[in-house]
Amino acid sequence: MMRRIRPPRICFLSTSRSYTTRLDYRKKLIPPVPSKNNTITLSRAKDEYGVTEEDLKDLDFFMVRSPYEDGKEIKVFLEDKVIEVGQRMAGRNVKASKNDLEKYRNRQNTRMAQQTKGQSAKVNEGDTVVIWQFCGNASIFAVKTIFAIKTGSASMLSEAIHSLVDTANSVVLYYGVYMARRQPSVDHPYGYENMRYVTSLVSGVGIFCLGAGVSVWHGATSAVFPHELIGSELQMAYLVLAGSALIDSIVLIKAMMTASEQASKENTSFWKYISEGKNPSVNVVLLEDSCAVLGCVVAGVCMGLTQITGNHLFDASGSVIIGFMLGGVASFLMTQNSRFLIGKSIPQKQVLAIQDHLELHPAIKGVYDVKATYIGPEVVRLKAEIDIDGGVIGSAYLSELDAAEVYAEFQNAGEAKLPFKRLRQIDEYLTLHINGGIDHLGKEIDNIEVSVKKAFPFVKHVDLEIL
Repeated sequence: MMRRIRPPRICFLSTSRSYTTRLDYRKKLIPPVPSKNNTITLSRAKDEYGVTEEDLKDLDFFMVRSPYEDGKEIKVFLEDKVIEVGQRMAGRNVKASKNDLEKYRNRQNTRMAQQTKGQSAKVNEGDTVVIWQFCGNASIFAVKTIFAIKTGSASMLSEAIHSLVDTANSVVLYYGVYMARRQPSVDHPYGYENMRYVTSLVSGVGIFCLGAGVSVWHGATSAVFPHELIGSELQMAYLVLAGSALIDSIVLIKAMMTASEQASKENTSFWKYISEGKNPSVNVVLLEDSCAVLGCVVAGVCMGLTQITGNHLFDASGSVIIGFMLGGVASFLMTQNSRFLIGKSIPQKQVLAIQDHLELHPAIKGVYDVKATYIGPEVVRLKAEIDIDGGVIGSAYLSELDAAEVYAEFQNAGEAKLPFKRLRQIDEYLTLHINGGIDHLGKEIDNIEVSVKKAFPFVKHVDLEIL
């Protein structure tokens, strides 16, 4: 019958072969030779040694802290015992299979899917802003295009191009939003949150090339080869611009409200939140629609001046001005998103706050080399080197034991008459408590990581390395 046992004591295995990693085993297709205390999970035992849960029902197991989820445990088995069961059940030596890599990938993907189950459906306000922008820009583009063709206005055509670029960018941004919700996989263990930055960068390039470039080019050609504006159709064009400005203003207000709410949550100013560009989807929508509203004003004014003065250069200059506006927005977006994609650090004030939080823990003597980088909007990965106070860990471990029982065990270990028995008992005694102290250290590290995530919710991944 399967029994839960205590973790095995530290032991060593001598072997005539020397391999650097388990990968060497796989490459040479030889039987793995694990250390006597190496453990594996049930799913790995099934994949690598061809055993079933029924085969292991009489095998001892023990529970260890889950390396995947805080506060949970997983069941593991001694690997050499699993190998014995596999050899006995199969009647042959167990060798690494050429399909090990595929099984590993499937096993990891299944675990990650279970771990993040239900999280992919999360939709934030920044995502809904993108949908608002698409609906608004698609309708505006259709109307602007019709009247740009009828009036022949360079400014109106630039505005139509601007709306087309905004509509296409909305599709690109939503693709990033969709991809960012995907579950982590073995190929992307930290998830796909960075796709928001990727698509925002693509959006910035699109605005620069299609929006700014085409608008400036069209304005320049209109200055050289002017097109006559028809007065009766200009009135309808003004109405179209007014309607476009109204729709873009509604989307802009929605984006501003979302950005303002998120800035308040982070206890920062609205303008600083925008300049830092941590939420690329909201930033793109807000800046694009600000430019769209201002572009409608510029186009209307320039068309009016051309109508009043008869000078077509006003209309052409309107197209160029709109192009430069788009170019400025595109440059800002490309710069900001590039910084995040190459590993932008969180503000140093927050880095110092995390360092102070770690240093307050009684078991930590020193904190060094703290690195905290964005791997997505509001998703941070933290790495730090910590110097542990062994005395604090040892005292905490011993405080959980019965002092009288520990003292009795120590006395018994030294009372053996034969020297070699006495040394063996002392060695077993020390090994037992060293193992217990190390296990307590692992628990303390887990507690520290949980406390960091609780104090700084944006930190989702914590890697602490002991000096």
